[in-house]
Amino acid sequence: MSQAGDRVGAYALTERLELEAGVALWLAERADGRVKGSAQAVVRVAADPNDRVATEALRAEYSALRAVNDPHFPAVLSFHDGQHALITAPVEGISLREAMLEAELGRLTLSPATALDVVLELAQALRAAHSAPPTGFFHGWFSADEVWLTVSGDVMLMGLGQPPPLGARRAPENHLDARGDQWLLGALL
Repeated sequence: MSQAGDRVGAYALTERLELEAGVALWLAERADGRVKGSAQAVVRVAADPNDRVATEALRAEYSALRAVNDPHFPAVLSFHDGQHALITAPVEGISLREAMLEAELGRLTLSPATALDVVLELAQALRAAHSAPPTGFFHGWFSADEVWLTVSGDVMLMGLGQPPPLGARRAPENHLDARGDQWLLGALL
């Protein structure tokens, strides 16, 4: 099990955020003294290096994110097969679910125009995923928790290539392809 201070590639783990489906999510700082781009990163590492399911899930997520390479998805910084770890750029912002709660409390305004912008950007993200080589990727599950609104006003979709968490809304069984993602987008709306 990883702990604060452990190194993954050029990054040192600083704070564990969550543990889900055998994968630990960490914040990390660049620790090799060379800073190109952000000195911070998000590291997803298999909690148990012998857990083949978690390791394969990280590898699938890496493959999907690399193939899609779209600004609506987290940017891949590196993958460390020997350490069973995926490193991505951090996403600064809040989930759509958090934004909706803030709007209910009157601390944030979500206008109909903003909602339409979010849906249009999500549709663009899904189009990029569906048309990525070699055969396209589909998300298969997402909700307001995986849709992030960044501090710069962009929309990001998290979880591409990851297995769905327990209880997640999934695409209908007969539409485990791009049609399922379209169904989920309509359900989110």
